[in-house]
Amino acid sequence: MIAFGISMEVTAGLVTTAGEGIVLAICRVAPVKFSNMKVAFDVTLVCLAVALSLIFLGRPEGVREGTLAAAVCVGLVTRQTNKIMKKAEAVILP
Repeated sequence: MIAFGISMEVTAGLVTTAGEGIVLAICRVAPVKFSNMKVAFDVTLVCLAVALSLIFLGRPEGVREGTLAAAVCVGLVTRQTNKIMKKAEAVILP
């Protein structure tokens, strides 16, 4: 559901959350697809969270397999829903 919502807000050009806004800004400057950059950005944030957790707490606190799965899967599902949104946009706005 999160990926579908992200696809809708990005396709519609609405005001985005901070996480998607940074990814959109990078995509406007660099020739990278949104979904690919979303996965890279989310995985980078998870790795940063693990590193900081290890440094300050001595163990990976609060970051488990579900966090990493969400970081990867949201971007991959966004890729698929972006394709659907672009087709729907082409039908609705000829």
